[in-house]
Amino acid sequence: MSVHAVIQLKKTSYRKIKEKFADHPHGMAYGQNLGQYVDWKELDDVTHALGLPSLQSFIYEPADVDLLEEELEYAPEEYQPMIRARYERARQQKEWHNPADALPTVAALLDHYRRQENARGVDWDLEMYQAILAWAQETGDKFRIRVDA
Repeated sequence: MSVHAVIQLKKTSYRKIKEKFADHPHGMAYGQNLGQYVDWKELDDVTHALGLPSLQSFIYEPADVDLLEEELEYAPEEYQPMIRARYERARQQKEWHNPADALPTVAALLDHYRRQENARGVDWDLEMYQAILAWAQETGDKFRIRVDA
């Protein structure tokens, strides 16, 4: 299964992002390496060791809070912890973020993966994250990371 983790901007369409980065060495082909080859805990370990927010904290996972609340009421006991965790994440997640909050995290992860013998293309994805986030910061846009399967 293919999984992509891409940057989505609040005020700027995907088409405009694609036009802006058409000449980038990687083009708009990014996000699949982070989505497929990396354990998100590994990313968290790197950023937490440096006192930075995790990359996961910028992911937006659409969820129907009302439906999760209803599931909590009717789900069997063994499913309660899993549903409660999703419910709490859904209630607490921030929909949009300032690029300045994520740029140090992305820079630290990029530095880490550039020093790895087999970065599995994760450095490529992080370079695109960094470029898009820097542009979003320049233009006053907000962002989130969208993960699609």
